[in-house]
Amino acid sequence: MDMERCLLFERKLPNSFWAEAMNNSVYLLNRLPTKAVKGMRPLKLVVKISKLERSLLGIFVSYSNNKKGYRIFDPFTNKVFVRKDVKFNEGSAWNWGASEDELLE
Repeated sequence: MDMERCLLFERKLPNSFWAEAMNNSVYLLNRLPTKAVKGMRPLKLVVKISKLERSLLGIFVSYSNNKKGYRIFDPFTNKVFVRKDVKFNEGSAWNWGASEDELLE
């Protein structure tokens, strides 16, 4: 509660913004390291997945017409999705005949 009051007081916001201040406080607290979990961030403990593990292998299909981003084909799920943050590997081509294990190596 102290953090929310400080946020409201510092920016001279009315109490009607209390929910926004609370939302901001929770966001910040979940990303700060704590002694209770030996200096780790609480969000990292819940998610337990690194950035690299969250990445997906895909094939560029086209540019999106209605969103900012690229249309990417996921060959493992046979679905196309739109992503803004992609990293292209222009030096290699997709091997359509390879197994999933060979592709992930």
